[in-house]
Amino acid sequence: MSKIFFVVLALSLAVPLFSAAATPEGSGLVGIALAPKVGAVIPTSKLGATFALGLEAGYTFPFLRDKLPSWMALFEPALMVEFSYLEPKKVGSGSSDLVGGAFAYDLAQRIMILAFDAIVKFTPWIVQPYGGIGYGFYFLHAEQKSYGLTNKEDQLYSGLQLRAGAEYAIWHGGVMAELRYHYTGLGFLSTGQSNAGGITISTGYRFVF
Repeated sequence: MSKIFFVVLALSLAVPLFSAAATPEGSGLVGIALAPKVGAVIPTSKLGATFALGLEAGYTFPFLRDKLPSWMALFEPALMVEFSYLEPKKVGSGSSDLVGGAFAYDLAQRIMILAFDAIVKFTPWIVQPYGGIGYGFYFLHAEQKSYGLTNKEDQLYSGLQLRAGAEYAIWHGGVMAELRYHYTGLGFLSTGQSNAGGITISTGYRFVF
């Protein structure tokens, strides 16, 4: 799974550099956006809160501004691709006659999310609010330790996500704060029917080229 992260990172860095080099001097922004993020996740399941790392790349369609009615030009649409990584965990105990009574367990999940979003930003103010909707693919790895044994499982699920945030325009882009809700069900043997959803609070900087 770590190979996927480095491939996405390399592509995300290469796209804006290539586009900037291919754009004639003085032609202005080409519409490429790149945003590293860091935050915290509150899961909608019984797993504990965890950190979240994200990298977002997208296109903002700058050529539309001169072609739309003035009131529509106040809104900036964008298509985004985001890669996120989080590690929710849970430590607990239970009891079973099969093992002679009580036992402890340690459950850890590694979740990598590849999401595709459409967002719209309101641009006239220095602080620019935005909202969006998208769909994500969840690469899930669960690892449960109990009875002195380790059980590992891998699955792929998909689900909806919503986001809202605000961006403060500064330097070559803007500082951003964001609230995102994502949800997908899962069915590991170690977890039973559960979900990999959560509410993510994150911050980052969106570079615009």
